[in-house]
Amino acid sequence: MLIRDAVHKDIDVSNFEKKIIRTKEMNRLYSIKQLGSTYYIYPSAVHTRFEHSLGTLFMAKKIMDCIDKRGEYKLDEKDHKYIPILALLHDISHVPFGHTLEEDFPIIKGHDTPERLRKFIESDELGSVLKEELSDEEVEEIIQILGHDDHSALSRPYLGEIIGDTICADLLDYLKRDIYFTGIMREYDDRIMKYFNIKKYQEKQHLVLMLSEDGVRCHDIVTEVENLIKIRYMLAERVYFYHSKIAADTMLGRAFYELQINEDFIGEKGDEELILELLKEAEKKNEVAFRLIKDFRERKLLSRSYLLTCDSFKKGDRINYEELSRFLAKYRNIDYCKSVEQNFLKEIPGAEEGDILIFCHNLGMKLKAAEILVEDENGKIDNLYNFPWAININNIMTQHENLWCFYVFSKAEYCDEISNKCERYFGKANVIKQYLKK
Repeated sequence: MLIRDAVHKDIDVSNFEKKIIRTKEMNRLYSIKQLGSTYYIYPSAVHTRFEHSLGTLFMAKKIMDCIDKRGEYKLDEKDHKYIPILALLHDISHVPFGHTLEEDFPIIKGHDTPERLRKFIESDELGSVLKEELSDEEVEEIIQILGHDDHSALSRPYLGEIIGDTICADLLDYLKRDIYFTGIMREYDDRIMKYFNIKKYQEKQHLVLMLSEDGVRCHDIVTEVENLIKIRYMLAERVYFYHSKIAADTMLGRAFYELQINEDFIGEKGDEELILELLKEAEKKNEVAFRLIKDFRERKLLSRSYLLTCDSFKKGDRINYEELSRFLAKYRNIDYCKSVEQNFLKEIPGAEEGDILIFCHNLGMKLKAAEILVEDENGKIDNLYNFPWAININNIMTQHENLWCFYVFSKAEYCDEISNKCERYFGKANVIKQYLKK
């Protein structure tokens, strides 16, 4: 069966893959936007986890084809059976606004824990379809591969690495898809996939990107890898961490926190169903959460009043990570943030709880794509960033880590007042003012 896709055009799926795609568990992904609340800023970014899963299948098959054509490592029957299934199911347990609820506000556990994966993969409909082709042991192995944080611990690390690790089918699809639907004008060349191979590294078979031919470094491939990593950085800077999106996510995350929402409440809901249920729950239980969700739905987002970046913690020409770590220890704690917000609210007549919200990114915002295993012209295999010639890659990694931000959001009418109060309270200049001076 051919499925027409906006990004990859025709995607060919087998009869078994078609059965998986038609299960209710897969169709739930139609109701979960890939980029959460990003559509408030980029209106066409309404693509879903379902399309992305199809795109990941497409990319995984292309990687397999390239490895097979290279002919140095033979993917066996088990590999050809597992990899398409892993690609289709890699997001099967995703929740609405997952990155917000699992990472920015760690309210629930990660969607890819074996326990949560098992709930969906072993469910009546999807579970029955999988058992047409897989034994119980094979289904459990699929769950363990998808739920493993460290693919190097698997008996066949490349099975996890092809789907969702560094430069992988997942990344190669979502870069193209997110670029397409946000209108960002940047592309990478599919030719990079011809350089994938399976090689032995630390006693196991891993996915490796070959950077040479006949003992000569392919500078064009090195440049293309650099381009791909730049695209990933650009999307982080302009889309994933854009301040208005962070404001929307902060409002939503705080509402979840106020209502003490757990995984059982989220269940199998999609984006809109979850927001509507949350609104009903908040109307009964918590006025602050109700106002935040209502304003979120109506796109009445808080404005950024105060901003700190990594440069705000510089001592001389170096970032003082000791000071920054102490700062994080306080402001990654929501209850501590609420106590500071209360201090500001007391000084602003008419301001209500929820009119001022603090958000602090976690430190260590790694650019995972730069960790891909590569083989150079001398046959050395290592993570890309460890090679001495990978200076540009390391610079992009540093830039990505420096996307860290601390925000104080407020209603627009309080911005100037909050800015001044924050500069006195935190003892650091508001970076927004520095932007305005330029």
